[in-house]
Amino acid sequence: MPELKPVKLKINKERWVSYLEFLVRNNLITFLVLIFLILILGLFIGYFYVWRVESFDQKLEVEKILKIDALKQQRVLDEWQQRNENFYTVDAKKYRNPFELKKQ
Repeated sequence: MPELKPVKLKINKERWVSYLEFLVRNNLITFLVLIFLILILGLFIGYFYVWRVESFDQKLEVEKILKIDALKQQRVLDEWQQRNENFYTVDAKKYRNPFELKKQ
């Protein structure tokens, strides 16, 4: 099996340090750049989660997508009603108290 060699990335630390020093020295520019990035990110999120969804919803017709079969709906409702009846019949039964002493 061939040995895997780690990949060494050539990162110019001096360049990154100079960028960071520039940002530290120029507070106003750093602030404006960060505000601009936040604005871009907010617009991106707003487009995908608000405007795009609203425009997509207008194109859909609910009646075509959600066709509910009346017979299936009635079967489900009957089954739920039967389950509720079975659940509440347990309350009507009287059970013997296991902690009560027997009278002889």
